[in-house]
Amino acid sequence: MMNEANIATLDQLCDLRLVEICGVLVRLAPGEEDMEELHRTVLTWIQKESEPERVEKVLNHLHVYDAFEDLSEDEYDAVAAKLFACWNEAVGQIDKTIRVEKYEDYGPTLTLYRSRQRTEA
Repeated sequence: MMNEANIATLDQLCDLRLVEICGVLVRLAPGEEDMEELHRTVLTWIQKESEPERVEKVLNHLHVYDAFEDLSEDEYDAVAAKLFACWNEAVGQIDKTIRVEKYEDYGPTLTLYRSRQRTEA
């Protein structure tokens, strides 16, 4: 059952906040204020992955199991569906190239990234 803390977390996560750092679109976690640390994290991932889309997928993923506590499997799935809908609505108003994906990894997982045109060499 959704308790007050889980409801507050859902509200915070539905309020999608995005920033661009070094050409990479990053979802700000609720309460994330240390932009210097975030900048360092983005640079580290850019060094590991050459494609910005892959960096975005890694940095922007959210395991629903990690964000919410003591829910039933159906409730975790419902929360994931709600977040998916919220994020899709938000990115649709921001940039039509941003994609939201919902998939199973360690439970229901979401990520978002900017779809970029691939050029053939």
